[in-house]
Parts: sequence; structure tokens; C-alpha cells
Amino acid sequence: MTVDVPNIKTASLILRQYYSFNLKERMTSMPYLSEIEKMWIAFQMVYSVSQIHKIGICHGDIKIENFLLTSAGSLLLR
Repeated sequence: MTVDVPNIKTASLILRQYYSFNLKERMTSMPYLSEIEKMWIAFQMVYSVSQIHKIGICHGDIKIENFLLTSAGSLLLR
């Protein structure tokens, strides 16, 4: 489908992954996390902090609400 909009030569679309839960919300909702999921999340938390410290960045506000979790179990430090 083509949309003809006068006076506009280019357009951009920015996509970003949707994170439905922060870690605090996910930990308190059903189904609860299994032990292996908890260990995987803990590893990702430590690894993400280690990576930002390695490049010389100090986060300054690390708390459970600043970790975003995907449905696939990947973690993002916000």
C-alpha cells in the first residue's frame, strides 16, 4: 500500500522492542519464575553492570525497577 502525502519527500520509522514488565512486576506475577530462570536473570544483571563499568559508565540508579524483561527472558538495564 502506498500513501501519497504532498510536500513530504522522506519518512522514517523507528522500531523498538516492547518490554511489558520490569523485573519487579514480573517477579510478583504468576506464573512465578523457576529457579533456573532466577539464576539466568541474576547472571544477566551482574553481566550488564559489569559491561557498563568496563566502558567507564556508572549507572547511578541500579534498582529492580530499572531492569526490563522480555517474554524470552532477556534483560535490559534501563
